[in-house]
Amino acid sequence: MHYYYIGCKNCYMSGLKVIGAGLCRTGTQSLTAALGILGFGPVHTFYNVFELNTKEVDPLDDWIRILKNCDMDLLKSKIEAEGFTAVLDTPTCFYFNELKDMYPNAKVILGVRDSAQQWEDSMKGTCSKEGSSESYAASDERGPEFFVEFYKVFSKSANVDFHPKDPDADLKILYNNWVDRVKQSVPADRLLVFNPKDGWQPLCEFLQVPIPKEPYPFRNTSKEFLEHIEELKT
Repeated sequence: MHYYYIGCKNCYMSGLKVIGAGLCRTGTQSLTAALGILGFGPVHTFYNVFELNTKEVDPLDDWIRILKNCDMDLLKSKIEAEGFTAVLDTPTCFYFNELKDMYPNAKVILGVRDSAQQWEDSMKGTCSKEGSSESYAASDERGPEFFVEFYKVFSKSANVDFHPKDPDADLKILYNNWVDRVKQSVPADRLLVFNPKDGWQPLCEFLQVPIPKEPYPFRNTSKEFLEHIEELKT
């Protein structure tokens, strides 16, 4: 079972149009599916990093270089060579500020939850749960090095010393710091603060596209995430 969605329905765009500034567990996979329906695809998400890791698509070595060196030239070349119209989720969201300057016509979407507490609960039940990142790391010999650099950049980006396996970690601080940073960094006319429960209307108005007839998609629930982790272990 895979939760990334890299295609789109009725694709008609080229170049980076949407920059996702939302952290993981803020509806990024639902938004990925929604953007595909709206024609904003293909979309890059975290799942591309491991599950599409071939010599042709998203070599993990490239991401280790990007994370270690903040190599924006390499990130830009990957986005353009692979034809992504949107980037969402970690690790690309770490570079929302650089990307917004590189692509001045792209719009920025900050995914949010109802509260910092809700986000912390979701994180501790999924991404920070024992065995989750280890399952991905075990799928590639370079995985452990990737996650060392990943969490270094995660901590620096949110100005918090982030230890995902610390049961006492106050992730609410990380979430609030991140949301404040994005709001302070992106001009209001380029930013949509988006809660997936709000559905199509604010998203379509922001992107200036018609509202689809089909319901807004919801993907990668906590239950689905944990089922996926179990699949990686087999």
